[in-house]
Amino acid sequence: MAGMEGKELARPDQTFLPEPGAIIFDANWTLDDFARAWRTLDSRAAWIKGDMARYVADRWGTAGGVGVLAEKLGENVNTLRSYRRVAEAWPEDARRLEVPWSVHQVLASQEDRAELLKKRPKMTVEKARALVQSRNCQPSLEEARATAIAAAKVAGVEPVTAEPDPVAVAGRLAAAEPVAVAAEPEPVATCPHHVCPVCGHEHPGP
Repeated sequence: MAGMEGKELARPDQTFLPEPGAIIFDANWTLDDFARAWRTLDSRAAWIKGDMARYVADRWGTAGGVGVLAEKLGENVNTLRSYRRVAEAWPEDARRLEVPWSVHQVLASQEDRAELLKKRPKMTVEKARALVQSRNCQPSLEEARATAIAAAKVAGVEPVTAEPDPVAVAGRLAAAEPVAVAAEPEPVATCPHHVCPVCGHEHPGP
């Protein structure tokens, strides 16, 4: 084991972190070990940035604090807001340092995010995005009921008032008579008018 120990620096929330550069490397590390350590450092840095953005916003406000800090850093203010949003969504006791920060970011919008991560401790960013996308594409119970009732009315079937059963609704719609759709009337041809070069009056064309 080679490296050096660094003194600790205080953060605004009175917790501590090792001084930059005080990373201990193992002489037997492989490239996979370095890649894992690199991702871990990225995640910890993101958490620190989020806590800093949250502290700045609480002390100086969003515009006067986070906005000004973004200008000083040359960063997009939305980037700092994203760090702050993730930090607020995940209290320190709910964060899992062995899981990438980016996974926490994707799951930040889910109300049961802590439970999701607890059940899937090895969740990747790709799996987290697929999970959130599947939930966003899945209609709510009210939306499903409204869609089933509207489809039943169009097909001439008695509307479904109870909780919709997709299989039952599909069967009833399949057995219903097809709804005739009135075709749009074809445009009626009109004869163009011609202006007589002699008298200047309009006369119907042939």
